[in-house]
Amino acid sequence: MLLPCTQCFGMHLLLIKIGNWDVSNVLIFNNMFTRATNFNQNIENWNVSKGITMRGLFSYASSFNQALGNWDVSSVDNMNYMFYNATSFNQEISNWDVSFVNEMFSMFNNASSFNQDLSTWSVENVFLCENFDDNTPPMDFANSKFHEL
Repeated sequence: MLLPCTQCFGMHLLLIKIGNWDVSNVLIFNNMFTRATNFNQNIENWNVSKGITMRGLFSYASSFNQALGNWDVSSVDNMNYMFYNATSFNQEISNWDVSFVNEMFSMFNNASSFNQDLSTWSVENVFLCENFDDNTPPMDFANSKFHEL
């Protein structure tokens, strides 16, 4: 029987070192760390280049604050709720290629520590972005087209 990722990881995630896992063939990262409130492992070197959706990936992962700058997210089209209520996360991700992303609904909603400059993001293909950064410190989008959405 296959279990949703939240049931597989949830409370046991602290006992398993996952930084070297081979996730290179994973397409769907939805809710993988949702409600994993104590999770804060280094997964920066994961090869997520085949991922197409990361909806809710770190939603409610309130302790998570690890670097993700090396991630290749250029194939991802859905980042809805990705850092929703991830209250500790504040890492540099401005180099992410998000040009393929269509949905960023509530991506940083209530991510109260996040205040990185995302002005270099190419967001022309985003059509769903309501509540993108509600209750989050101001982010710099001065040079991006995000403010036009």
